[in-house]
Amino acid sequence: MNARLLFILLLFVIGALWYIIGYWRRKAGEAAFAAARLAEKSEERE
Repeated sequence: MNARLLFILLLFVIGALWYIIGYWRRKAGEAAFAAARLAEKSEERE
């Protein structure tokens, strides 16, 4: 029973980290897209 509880806890931690990484990537992508839209020249976009 103890090994099963540890396995479930490990799956929960992996799922939480997966969710945090997805949220962070979404926010970083939105910020990069907004910065690219505000850039006037194509050299500033890169």
